[in-house]
Amino acid sequence: MHIMLFFMYYLRPGDSGHKRFNDFFRVWLERDPNMRMTVFTGSVNHYTGEIHTDTGDALYAEDAETDPGGTSGRVRVLRVRQADTYGKGFAGKAWSQVQWSRNCQRILRDWQDAPDLIIASSPPLWAAEPMIMAKRKWKVPAIFEEQDLWPESIVQLGVAPAWHPGVLYLAGMEKRLVRTADHFVAVVRTAKNSIVQRGLKPEEHCSVFTNGIWLPKFDDVDPASRAQIRAGLGLKDDDIACMYIGQLGKFQRVMDLVEVADLLRGRRDLRFFVLGDGPDKPAVQEEALRRGLENLEFLPIVGADEVPRWLKACDIGLGFLNSTGNIRWNSTTRGVMPGKMYDYGGARLPVVFNAHGLTRDVIETEAGGGIFASTLEGVGEYAAAVERLADDPQLRHEMGQRNYEGVAAKYSSGSQAEKYLELLYELVPGSRP
Repeated sequence: MHIMLFFMYYLRPGDSGHKRFNDFFRVWLERDPNMRMTVFTGSVNHYTGEIHTDTGDALYAEDAETDPGGTSGRVRVLRVRQADTYGKGFAGKAWSQVQWSRNCQRILRDWQDAPDLIIASSPPLWAAEPMIMAKRKWKVPAIFEEQDLWPESIVQLGVAPAWHPGVLYLAGMEKRLVRTADHFVAVVRTAKNSIVQRGLKPEEHCSVFTNGIWLPKFDDVDPASRAQIRAGLGLKDDDIACMYIGQLGKFQRVMDLVEVADLLRGRRDLRFFVLGDGPDKPAVQEEALRRGLENLEFLPIVGADEVPRWLKACDIGLGFLNSTGNIRWNSTTRGVMPGKMYDYGGARLPVVFNAHGLTRDVIETEAGGGIFASTLEGVGEYAAAVERLADDPQLRHEMGQRNYEGVAAKYSSGSQAEKYLELLYELVPGSRP
C-alpha cells in the first residue's frame, strides 16, 4: 500500500513537538513490508515559527527518511516551500499555510507516483485542497484528520467572531473537506461527536485515534539521567521540580504560571521550569524577570526525543490553557486534550491543570492522575494544588502511576497505530499482507 500524507508538521530529526505520524509510520512499516509513504510537509518549525531554508528557490526539498525501525527508503518526505510570514501574527501564519497548500497542488499537477490511500491532517485546514485534488486525480480513498476544530477554536479564543468572513470561509472548507473524505478521524472523542452532531459525517464513517507517546522512549530512559539533570539545574534531593512543556501562545496563556510562581516564591523547595517555545515566550520571560522570580526558569528547547529525560527529572507536570469565560469546553463536543498530558503520563508525573471538560474527565475522573484547579478567578486554587502534591510524596507517586497506566499506556501511539492500521486495510481492500 502506498499512502500519501498531507501534514504540515511532520517532524524532522531533532524537532520538538508530537511525533504522531512519525510514530504511526514506524508501526505500520514494521507490520506491513509492502507499505510505503510519501509525505507532503511544511518547511516551518511549528514551535519557533522559523522557516527552514532547505528548499531554496525550489518548490520542495526531498529526503528519504531513515528511522530506527530499519525502514530506510520507504518514507519519502517532501518539505514544501511556504512563505516566511508564519511567525508574524494570525494573518501571517494563515498566509504561510495557504502558500504551502498552493505549492502542494502545484507539485501534484505533474506527480506520477499514484497513491492507494490519501490522508490529510490539520492543522491547517488548507490541507483540504491538495487532498481533494489528489483524490480526484487518482480516485482513491481519502481520510481527513482534524487535530483541532480550527474555526471553532478561533471563535472560542476571541480571535474573531463566528460571523467573521474568514471564520465562515474556514467553516465552509471544513464542511467540504469532511464530506469529501471517505472517513473522518479525530484525535479526541469530542471532535468526532461535533462532526456527527453537525451532520457532516455519519458516525460509522468516523473514528478516534488519539495522540499519544511512544512508550519505549520513556520506559528506556537511563535512571541515572535524573540525578544528572537535577544537578545541572541546581536541584537538591528534596526539591520539588514542576515542569511545563509545549507551546507558549494565546491558547495556553502561560502567563498564569508567572502568577503561580510569584504566589509560591516563599517556598524555597519549589522550582518551576518551562521547556517550550512560542509567540508569547518573550512576554512571559520579561514579566518573570520584572518580578524577579528566581524560582521560575526557562530552559532551552530540546528535540522530542529528549523530552522524556527532562520530564523524568521532575516531580509535577503543569498544564495551562486559556480559561477565560468565552471558552465553553465540555465533555461532549467542545473538549480538548493537550498532547503534553500524554508526555506527563509517560514520565509517571502527577499533573495540575486548569482545563475542564474532556481533559478533566480523562485525567482526574478516569485515570485519577492529577488535580483540576480552575484559574478563572485567579491562581490561588492552582497554587494550592501544587503545594498539596509537593507536600505529599506518596500522593505524587500514586497519581503519577495512575497517570502512566490510565493515560500514557492506555493511549500509547503504538496501540493507536495498530487500530488505525486496521482502518487503512478496510479502506483499501486486498492491501492486507
